[in-house]
Amino acid sequence: MVRFIVFGNSSAIWLPIVWISFSIEGIQAGNSTTGHKIYFPKKTKVRSFIEYKDALRKMKVVIDQEERRKMILNQMGRKLATIKAELHPDEGLLERLIYDIEYPHVILDLFTMHGFPTETEEEAMMTLNFIKSLKWCHFAYVFVVKIFPNTDLAKLAIDHGVSPEAISRSDKLALHELPDTLPFDKGFTLKYQAAFFNEYFFLILRMITAEIKPKIIISPSKPGVEKPRL
Repeated sequence: MVRFIVFGNSSAIWLPIVWISFSIEGIQAGNSTTGHKIYFPKKTKVRSFIEYKDALRKMKVVIDQEERRKMILNQMGRKLATIKAELHPDEGLLERLIYDIEYPHVILDLFTMHGFPTETEEEAMMTLNFIKSLKWCHFAYVFVVKIFPNTDLAKLAIDHGVSPEAISRSDKLALHELPDTLPFDKGFTLKYQAAFFNEYFFLILRMITAEIKPKIIISPSKPGVEKPRL
C-alpha cells in the first residue's frame, strides 16, 4: 500500500520500507531526538518507535497526551487526598495542559491574605496554624492586604474605621511595607510574618515531605564551602 500525505505546502509519500530520508517544511527527518530541553538537551539515536518512546520517557518527555492526562489527574488526586479534598478538574484547562506540558508534575500552592478590615488577631492566627498544618504543600504564600481607593474593599475598610487618607497612602507603598490600613498593630504582623517563615516556609523537614528536596553543592572556587540550593 502506498499512502500520499500532505504537510502544509509540502508533501511526502509513505512507503512500507525500513527507512526513507525526507524533509517537511525545510526540517530534515532523522533518527535522533532530544528529551526535556533543560535536563536532557543532548541528542540520542533511536532505531524504532518503541525505542523513541522509551528514550523520551527516560529523558522526562511523555509523548502520549492521554498518558499525560492520567498523570496529572492521578497526582492531583493523591495530593488532595492528604487533606481530604475532592478533585474537580477544569476540563478546558486540563485539555490545554496535556498538549503544553511534556512531563507533568503537580505542585500545590496556597495563597492567603493577611489584614482584611474585619480580621482579628485570633482569626489571623487560625490562618497561620492552618498553613503550618499543611506539610504536603509545596509553596505557601502570605500577602498583606493592600487596599486601593474607590474599590469595594476600600468601602468596607472605611465602614470599619479606616480613614481614606490611610487607604491613599497604602496605594503608594512597596510590597514589603506595611500599610496603616491593618486592623491590628504592625508589630503583630511582623511577628506573624516571622513565624510563617521560621516555623513553616524554611523548614527542611517540610520541604522533604513536600518533595522539595534541597541540594548541597560545593563551590569549586572555595573548597569546603557549602551552598544550599532548592
